[in-house]
Amino acid sequence: MRSPALVTGLVLFTLLSVLDVLSPLVFSDVGAPPAANVLSVVLGVVTLIGLALHLTPGTRDRAGRTGMWIAVVARVLSALSTVPAFLGPDHAPTWVLVTGAVFIVLTIVGVVLVRPALARHRSPAADPAPGALT
Repeated sequence: MRSPALVTGLVLFTLLSVLDVLSPLVFSDVGAPPAANVLSVVLGVVTLIGLALHLTPGTRDRAGRTGMWIAVVARVLSALSTVPAFLGPDHAPTWVLVTGAVFIVLTIVGVVLVRPALARHRSPAADPAPGALT
C-alpha cells in the first residue's frame, strides 16, 4: 500500500513531467534555445517512463525502485535545467523566473515525498544471523 505522501509525490512528479513535455508549446514566446526545449521534453518523457515502471503492477521491488530513481534523477535534472534562466545580464522575463523557481521548489518537495520509495527494503532472510561474521 502506498502512503498518502508517496501518492502526492507521484502526482506532483506526473504533473511536472507533463508540463515539461508541453513546455515548448506553453513557453514558446520566451525564446528559449531549441536545445533547452528538446531537453525539457526528453526529461519529461523519461520521468513519465520511470513513473510508469514504478507503478506497473507485478514489477518486483527492485524494478519499481529503479523506476523511481529514474524519475527522481530526471526531475532533478529538469529542475537544474531552469538555472541558466536566472544567470547572465539578459536573464529571462520575471514570470519565467518565478515559474522556474516554483518548479525547483516543487521538485524538491516531490523528491522528499517519494524518498521512502527509493530505500531498499531488506528482507529478514537477507539479514545475517546474530553473531555471524560480516
